[in-house]
Amino acid sequence: MDEESQGVNLTAVVTLSVSENKETSPPKPDAPDDGEETQIRFPLGEFGEQARGEIRAIEPVSKNDVPSSFPRDIETFEALEIRLVLSESGDSEVRTYLPWPATGPSEQFLQLAELAGTSPEDPQQLIGSRILLQVEDNEYVPFLPEGHTRGTERAVYGAWAGLVPSISIALFSFFGLGALVESFFFFVIWGVGTFLILPVSVYLDAWSLRGKTTFTGNPLLWAVICAFPPFYVVTAPYYLLFVRQNALPLVTRVQPTDTDAEPSTT
Repeated sequence: MDEESQGVNLTAVVTLSVSENKETSPPKPDAPDDGEETQIRFPLGEFGEQARGEIRAIEPVSKNDVPSSFPRDIETFEALEIRLVLSESGDSEVRTYLPWPATGPSEQFLQLAELAGTSPEDPQQLIGSRILLQVEDNEYVPFLPEGHTRGTERAVYGAWAGLVPSISIALFSFFGLGALVESFFFFVIWGVGTFLILPVSVYLDAWSLRGKTTFTGNPLLWAVICAFPPFYVVTAPYYLLFVRQNALPLVTRVQPTDTDAEPSTT
């Protein structure tokens, strides 16, 4: 009877905790409910010195049309004007600008198109994308971090591989099979995984996150603390399971479906 009471109390505590988390957690991204293979769309709005806006129009304009209050220098004869809304209702419209050289897309626009997965030759493909903006002198500018070409997303697999020897030691020891990991051969595998594969992979993955997400951490610092014993058994999983998962993409875009591309004539 006591065990049943404890079970009921535990269930009540868990339910209350989940309820409180739902009330205090930030808005969740809008996930597609029709089963289509589309990217997650994060809610629009302003938060502190940043905002997320949806592109509604994009076109080249004369450099003279750029407001004098715009904080970034436009050194080309034309600028790419991007009009965005910061609310789902479309009431609050803002404008931002990127250089638009006569010789082709600027480096900033190439980065933006790469993040959205669109062709840099057709700016109109960006319409509907939701991008992260930062506020500078009361003006909105696209958040495009430097060093975006460094690192690789695939490095995360190397990070998990580097943790495998340490995870194996914990599991084998737990089941009384510690003798299996006491060989010199396994010690070499553990050393290579912990002090080479793990930090290098975290370093490359962190640079990839800095260029594509809201993650602003120091890749070198994370690489060091993820390979520094004995703290790496906590810092490495924390990076992979929490830091990495909470990094929001700078640009999200809903891929057009077959229905949108070819409307039915029946």
